[in-house]
Amino acid sequence: LQFDLAGLGPIGSRIRLKGDEISSHFTAELPDTVERLARAMPRLNQALERAGLRVGSLSIGRGRIDDTHAAAERIPRLLDEKA
Repeated sequence: LQFDLAGLGPIGSRIRLKGDEISSHFTAELPDTVERLARAMPRLNQALERAGLRVGSLSIGRGRIDDTHAAAERIPRLLDEKA
């Protein structure tokens, strides 16, 4: 998923769901956004657990969104999210 939210800049997330276990890695271009998301990870973890999911890993890093998602584009898709 990709977002470009006012005040946060571009954010990308790669999400993996296997059975009832979810993992996600977020990438943000702005250093302040990386810090804000890192502080929010415990709340996200709790929300996912309340939803009945087991959390494998949640991580955040800084990088260019285009670079991060270009690599993901080479992976065969099982779901077309465009409607």
